[in-house]
Amino acid sequence: MFIKEICCPIGTECINLARGKLSFQSSTVSSEKPSAPFFANDDNINIEYGANEYCSSTEADPQDVSWWSVDLQSIYSVTKVCLLNTNNALYENLKEFNIFVGDYPNDNKTLCKYVTGPVKQPTATDIAQYDCYFCDSESIGSFLTIKLTAINKKLILCDVDVTGSLINSNRGEGFDSLNIASLKTRNGGNGLGYNIENGYDNNFLTSFHSRHFEIGPYKKPYMLIDALQSRIFHRIIFVTQIRDHELQRFANIYVTANHVPDSDFHSHHKFCIDNLSALFRVPFENINIGCNPPIVGRYLLVIRYDSTNELKYLQFTEIYLYASAIDQYEPQKYGNNLNEFITSGKLENAEMSTNDFNMIKDGVYYLTDNTGIINLAFNNVIVLQTELIYLNYVCLTIFNGNSAKQNMQVKVFDYLKGYDIIKYAYGDFLQSHTFCIKFNFQFSNSITLVSKDSIGLSEIDLIAVSRTTHKVRPRCLQEFEKLTYPLFGTTYNLNSFLYVFIEGLDSKEQVAVYSLKNGEDSKITICNKLIIQDTEWNLKNQLVYQCKKSDSQISVYHDISEKMIATVHIF
Repeated sequence: MFIKEICCPIGTECINLARGKLSFQSSTVSSEKPSAPFFANDDNINIEYGANEYCSSTEADPQDVSWWSVDLQSIYSVTKVCLLNTNNALYENLKEFNIFVGDYPNDNKTLCKYVTGPVKQPTATDIAQYDCYFCDSESIGSFLTIKLTAINKKLILCDVDVTGSLINSNRGEGFDSLNIASLKTRNGGNGLGYNIENGYDNNFLTSFHSRHFEIGPYKKPYMLIDALQSRIFHRIIFVTQIRDHELQRFANIYVTANHVPDSDFHSHHKFCIDNLSALFRVPFENINIGCNPPIVGRYLLVIRYDSTNELKYLQFTEIYLYASAIDQYEPQKYGNNLNEFITSGKLENAEMSTNDFNMIKDGVYYLTDNTGIINLAFNNVIVLQTELIYLNYVCLTIFNGNSAKQNMQVKVFDYLKGYDIIKYAYGDFLQSHTFCIKFNFQFSNSITLVSKDSIGLSEIDLIAVSRTTHKVRPRCLQEFEKLTYPLFGTTYNLNSFLYVFIEGLDSKEQVAVYSLKNGEDSKITICNKLIIQDTEWNLKNQLVYQCKKSDSQISVYHDISEKMIATVHIF
C-alpha cells in the first residue's frame, strides 16, 4: 500500500477530498470479492485488477454507460482530479469519459473535464503513475462523478484523488446521508442466517433478505426504518443483490414515509418510489432515485407489492438514505408516541408479567421469531390502562406465522362520551406486520385488545398524529401574540370537530381561539375550551379547545402575562 501526496494548486485543500468517503457506481462486477465502489477511494491502493479488494469495477452494461460517484460531504470548488488506472489489459477502458461535479450521485450538473485518451497503464502506485486533470471551468458541488461515454464498458478505478477548496461545510436541505445503523429497523422477523443489518453495512458480500427460504416468503415483504424523528427524505439509493438479474427480487418496489410504524401497503400514500423494478441487466445494479417531491415522516417503508397477492421475496445488497431535519419551529404534521403513559396491563384479568408489560411498549419489534412475543389464543383479552391521553392511532405488531389469521379487535374507551369505539386489525398476511388502526381523535385512559385467532403480539404503540404541530419560537414579551394556521383542504373526522392543544399555559392564562376569514377576526365563534374532569390532566400546563368545522383559518390569540405559548397542536 502506498499513500501518496499530490501537489495542490495554491488556495486549495492539500488533501484527497475523496479518501474514505461514501461512494457509488452504476453496477459492480460479481466475483468472489465484488469490486465495490469504495475500493477506488479507500487506503488500500494497488493496481491489480481481479478477485481482490484493490480496484473498483462496474459490470459492462450492454445498453448503458458506466459511472462512479463519491460523496464529498461538503460543498467544494473542485480544481483537480487524479486517477490511478489498473495494470490489467482493460486499462484502455478508462478513456473518453467525463468528470462531473454535482449535487447527488451521477449528477451531470457541471462538467469539470472531458478526457479523450486512456489514463496511462501504471507499473506501480507512485505519484508519477497517476494522470491528473484540471477542471476547465468552475466546478462547485458535493459529489464528483466519473462517467464513460461508451456503452458496454467496465469502468475500473484503482484510486481517485480529488483536490479543491471548501465553499460550504453545510450542504443545506437534502444532502445528509443517514447512518441507518444508528436507527431502528425491522422486517417482520429475521430468517435463518440473514440479519436485517446486512442491508446497510456497506458490505457487498452480504444482503438484506426479507425471509429465509426455509421458513417461507411474504405476500408483502418489507423493510421498515424508524428514523427516530420526523425527517424530510430527498434521495433513496439501492444496490440490488448479486444475482438479481436472474432472480428479479427487486421488483414492484414502493417506498413511502409515514408518521406511524405501519408496514402494510396503502395506495393513497405519497411515494418516493412507486412500483419500480430494477432493469435486471447487471449484478449489483445501482437504483438512484430522487424524491420529487420529498416525502416526510418518521418511518420509512420499503415494500414489495403487487395485486396478485402471490408469495414473494424482497432482497437487496444495500440501502442508502439522504434526508434533512425538519425545522422544529415550522408548522408540520407530527406523530407523538404515548407509550410512556401506559400504566398497567392485564392479560385474561391477570396482571401481565413485568417482562411482557415492558416488552409490548419498548419499541423493539422481534428479536427472533420465537422470542419477543406474547402468544395469544382465540378470544384472549389484553386491557391496558393509561393516564388520560389523546390519540388517534393504535398500532399493533402481530405475528401470524405461515398462515393468515382472523382479525384482532381493538377497543378504545372514549373518555368524553363514556363508551368504547371498536375497530379491527385484519390478519390477511404471513409472518408479521405492524398495522395501525386509525380512530377519530379522542381522549382515552383504557385500550382493550381481543384476539380472534392464535397469534403472537410483539408491540403496541399508542400514537397521536396531528394535522399541524407548531413549536413556537421564543420571543420577547409583547402585549399579545397571534398565531394563525390555514385549514384549507383539511379532512375532518366524522363529527367534524378540530381540537387545538396549547402547551405551556395553564387554565388561568388569557387565550382565545377563533376563526379568521377574509382578514376579519371572529372570536370564539367556532371554538370552546374543553373542561377535562381529571386531576392529573389539569396539573399539566395545557389548554384544549374544541372547534367546529371551518374552511378558513384557526387563530390562537394570547394576552401575554408571565408565560408564553410553547407548542400548538391541531388535530
